[in-house]
Amino acid sequence: MVKITTLFALAAVFTPLVAAEEYKCEKGYQYCGNKLLSINPLGYEPLIDRTLYYAEKKSWFGWVREPVGRSRHNLHHSLFRCSGDQGQIEFIKVCKFRCRDYGEGRNDWCEGDTHH
Repeated sequence: MVKITTLFALAAVFTPLVAAEEYKCEKGYQYCGNKLLSINPLGYEPLIDRTLYYAEKKSWFGWVREPVGRSRHNLHHSLFRCSGDQGQIEFIKVCKFRCRDYGEGRNDWCEGDTHH
């Protein structure tokens, strides 16, 4: 009985470590906000919020910080680049209509864009 209890205790300790590796974006690919949220809702929702808040946009004067408002559309239909080995993301843009998931191993794009 002790061996079974020890086995369950070890499984409980190591399962989150394995799961954490599975729940992040793959560096170099573009992801819709809704795709990131489906990968890891608890991890990516606050990260998307921060990324939208600190978003920079190109203007006549160069790059300026202009927060993107938090709305359901902006949360789900913005495009991000996975920029780090730990699942970090960078803001690309808010899609005018909707963001489309093109599947595993392919970049997501804003609907209406021709770059896929």
